[in-house]
Amino acid sequence: MTRQRLQADLISNNIKSLRESLGWNQSKLATTAQISGAALSVIEKGEGRIPTMIVLQKLADALKVPVSEITGEETQDRSEQDIKYTEFYRKFGEIANLPKSDQEIFEKMLDRLKESSRKDE
Repeated sequence: MTRQRLQADLISNNIKSLRESLGWNQSKLATTAQISGAALSVIEKGEGRIPTMIVLQKLADALKVPVSEITGEETQDRSEQDIKYTEFYRKFGEIANLPKSDQEIFEKMLDRLKESSRKDE
């Protein structure tokens, strides 16, 4: 198997796994990422095709993960705290469905938590 095919399969599996962990179907992810359902279907099939960086970023934003989590690349600059925040945002991704005023309150609370945890380090 070629290196490109292995990378495409890894990306495909990671996207599908992340999507399923949110309880989303392909249509929900495609709509949230603002890509076509057909494009997402092709990506999830793998078949040796690697999505463009723009599409990867759209999917990562929709899934609330860094692109590296989709591509499987190692990142050296993510602290354990950053990883915890990513998990938190992923679990509470429905925050985007709250009214804007509630989102702002929630974001301020998160900022205070971040500051507090940095002081503890």
